[in-house]
Amino acid sequence: MTTSVSRLLSLQNEDGGWSWWGRSEKSDPYISAYVFFGLLRAHEIGMAVDENALQLAGTYLSALNSGITNDTSGARLDEITFIQFVLAHVNTFDEMTIGNLYNERDRISPSSQALLAYIFNKENPADERVRDLISNLETSAIMTASGAHWETPPENVFTTGSSIYTTSLVVYVLAQLDSANQVVFNAVRYLAAHRDVRGLWSRGHENAWALMALNEAMIGFGDFNADFKYHAMYNGGPLTSGEISGTDVLASTKAEVPLEDLSPTLPNLLTIQREEGLGRLYYRAVLNVNRPVEDVQPMDAGMRIDRVYVASDCEKNCPPLSTLQLDSDQPITARLTLVLPHEAHFVTVEDFIPAGMEILNRSLKTSQQGIDATEEVEVQIQFDDSVPFAEGWGWWLFHEPQIRDDGILFTADSLPAGTYVLTYTLIPLQAGEYRVLPAHAWETFFPEVQGTSAGAVFEIKP
Repeated sequence: MTTSVSRLLSLQNEDGGWSWWGRSEKSDPYISAYVFFGLLRAHEIGMAVDENALQLAGTYLSALNSGITNDTSGARLDEITFIQFVLAHVNTFDEMTIGNLYNERDRISPSSQALLAYIFNKENPADERVRDLISNLETSAIMTASGAHWETPPENVFTTGSSIYTTSLVVYVLAQLDSANQVVFNAVRYLAAHRDVRGLWSRGHENAWALMALNEAMIGFGDFNADFKYHAMYNGGPLTSGEISGTDVLASTKAEVPLEDLSPTLPNLLTIQREEGLGRLYYRAVLNVNRPVEDVQPMDAGMRIDRVYVASDCEKNCPPLSTLQLDSDQPITARLTLVLPHEAHFVTVEDFIPAGMEILNRSLKTSQQGIDATEEVEVQIQFDDSVPFAEGWGWWLFHEPQIRDDGILFTADSLPAGTYVLTYTLIPLQAGEYRVLPAHAWETFFPEVQGTSAGAVFEIKP
């Protein structure tokens, strides 16, 4: 964690804020508030955080223009609310601004209503506006068989408005202000029910907020004082058992059933029994089936991505390659084609490479493995006036790619609907037959909008 704090501080801009993709860009108010909030929480638990850096960040956020008019968009109101929520942790929120936000409460998202209630409660727990905002959240909750949740209105959605994020923020606040509220219990059940096979939700900020929300809920519910025994049976036979008490409250038990023990024709019965005692029992059952990568088909869930390998010296009508003779003088080009039917924000494209290859980092002037170390690799520039689209189409809307040992990552803040072609160069190093994971594209804050390419097998012949 100390390394993470140091990394964040090293990325702070001179004005005190942070940008989305490093220090080379203008500070962004939302991400600056988000990072500042994280550093404040780290500081609260005793982590060493530079006081000057915190003061500079607070000054940057306090100086932002928070003017609110009838023309201020819902998304902008949500951003202002989050900034004021973060500033409330250092008691520097602006009373006029939060008053104006309350007047516009019908145009802010449920998560912002919760954050606004937090600010008013921090200033004065008897403030009638706290109860009013909580009442609005109670009536706006969407009740389903899996619990209660909240959704951000489409006009407010820009980066962070998924149902998991929105519900997590509401739970995070209500668990502190009104933990006995039945809607909190139902919302916790919703979050617990929507975890994936890893026991998490999606990526990054959603996992963080969901975990913080559940932690506050456990404190509010008294679940840290849990004391009970449980037993689980599968198709009439014992599966697992355990006891939760004292420091074991956060412990989990994992039991697995081999795939061959599942009946493909008859119902498979999982029975869980919880004995008397304090606290709640949470469980999940998932089916995890692995398949050969070459059998994985493309997926289009709001965007499409295709991947082909072609000879680097081919410019038009290039036949795709699935095999290559090992030759250090014969690099190949990986070509990713991303198709967006609609405008997308904060798009991430990740591609994995065959294990017997490495990516040629064209921003560096250095020797490469597989190439005579006495020869210097020529730097290839990203843009050539004479051949403007040699490196694909639309790449100029993406940030500099992040090269990793096993793949490459492209990111873009905003992309209009259309087709984009991203390319990079691979150097073959080791003969063999390699399974290649699919390329994956998604909206960072709405990962359900995503696409994957087909899996592949690539052979490098000796």
